[in-house]
Amino acid sequence: MYDEKETPRARRPKPISPLLLAAIATEIVSPLTHEPQPSETPNEFDPQRFGNNEKVTLNIDGIGEAHIPLAKLTKYALNPENAPDKAIAFETALGYNLDNVGDLIENIIQNINKYEMKETTDLGYGKRFYVQMKLTGANDKTANVLIAWILDKNTGEFRLTSIYVDKK
Repeated sequence: MYDEKETPRARRPKPISPLLLAAIATEIVSPLTHEPQPSETPNEFDPQRFGNNEKVTLNIDGIGEAHIPLAKLTKYALNPENAPDKAIAFETALGYNLDNVGDLIENIIQNINKYEMKETTDLGYGKRFYVQMKLTGANDKTANVLIAWILDKNTGEFRLTSIYVDKK
């Protein structure tokens, strides 16, 4: 899998294909694309799997509708160019990278209601919350993941603001 001189830490995830980026940006899937067959790139992120291409909607017990902005994962937390420390932590601890971001989202959706959402300090932009989750990743390792959320006082939207592998 790795060349003798290359370590998992130095490995960079493959970039998202230009077609996929265009689909995410415009919320339109080109008629030239096709549905991947089960044997084709099984872990490739498929925005159609989640509906709206800019954010994923989920239901959190006691909160209601919540959103995960895809850019928080694809452009930040799992992106080795923008957030190398976070991206390396997710890859090493749980096996998640830009190639399998959809699997991380599904893992969050499946487990979010198993953990307590805790309120923290409001800094003037809305009520802030966090949840500490124990997730088992694509590499079958388990790690703590902290997800921060906000109930935006201007829009009323409850959305993810940050996500990272936590050492605690």
